[in-house]
Amino acid sequence: MTYSLELRKKVIVNDIEHDFSALKRARMYAPSHKSLDEIIRDYCIA
Repeated sequence: MTYSLELRKKVIVNDIEHDFSALKRARMYAPSHKSLDEIIRDYCIA
């Protein structure tokens, strides 16, 4: 089964929005001394 280009684009955008939302929440609840690089690294490992 092949999916249309438009559907694949929507899936990619949805994935990016999900990741951004999760990173935003992680940043809000992270200790103030934790860098954005550390938060992203922790998110990518999890």
